[in-house]
Amino acid sequence: LDTKLVWHLDLSGLTSPAVTFWAYYDIAMGRTTGLIRDGGNIKVRTRMTTWILNPMPYYDGYIVSTVNRLNGEPAYAEVWGKKWRKFFVDLSPFAGDSVELMFCFGTNNTSTSLGWLIDDLKLLDMPSTRIVDDGQIKPKDRLILSAYPNPFNTSCAIEVSAPSDGELGIYDVVGRCLVRLKIKRGNHRFVLSGDGLPSGVYFVRVEAKALKSVRKILLVK
Repeated sequence: LDTKLVWHLDLSGLTSPAVTFWAYYDIAMGRTTGLIRDGGNIKVRTRMTTWILNPMPYYDGYIVSTVNRLNGEPAYAEVWGKKWRKFFVDLSPFAGDSVELMFCFGTNNTSTSLGWLIDDLKLLDMPSTRIVDDGQIKPKDRLILSAYPNPFNTSCAIEVSAPSDGELGIYDVVGRCLVRLKIKRGNHRFVLSGDGLPSGVYFVRVEAKALKSVRKILLVK
């Protein structure tokens, strides 16, 4: 059984388009972690391209069923239990174009479960995020990450002390990366502007070699 839902989207005038949706899974799972019998994924195409599998970071595993038309493809599954989950689809590579978004669901047709339920589809124009380096602070010898004030209203100072070169990322609550910066060994102070960002929870993540640190920050307007 192969079920498809196609949504036609006009992205003209949008600079950073994205789609959010809620999904509920009541499907058959494989016996091995990461192997799925029933599941769904998302594909996108323009007038000039064929269907492209959307490279989302949320896929739960791969379809392993020769009677499932999605066999071998990554897919969402019921690994989180029977509950609603919110997802994010970044369409910024297609800004200004017209696209079709296709939700594909495949099953081995041996289950009487409800399947993949989708609700509250929204097309958004996500704001760009500004972050500026405010200069170096006094050096430290280990990975240290701090953010203040927290909660913040207009801007948040992020201080990083890294023992080696690494990377700093800022993510929203659905996992979309808003900022990704390469950082040098040493100590730095960044300022994250809240302009154009909606109120909510964000995560600051720093990696330097084998060391990782994450801070949750809250923007309140």
